[in-house]
Amino acid sequence: MKWVRRFVVAMTVCWAIALVFWLVLGGRAEFVSGQSPYSMTVILSGILAGLGVIFAVAAALTFVQSLSGATMERLSEGPLLNPNGKKKGTRW
Repeated sequence: MKWVRRFVVAMTVCWAIALVFWLVLGGRAEFVSGQSPYSMTVILSGILAGLGVIFAVAAALTFVQSLSGATMERLSEGPLLNPNGKKKGTRW
């Protein structure tokens, strides 16, 4: 779960910086004006927003992977796949 937290923090930082570029530093106004060669404000906000989406997908995939691994581990120890109800590796 520590990787999920790291991805979520990275996503939040990327989106926060992208919002600052977009709203505070005039990226939105420049984009709406329609002038063809965009400045670095518009380009950086787009790149950071896309990077935030990539981090969000990575966090979701990591979370689902750890959740399914934990579920399969609990199922293998339970009475469904182990008829005696004992944990694997125990002698009793």
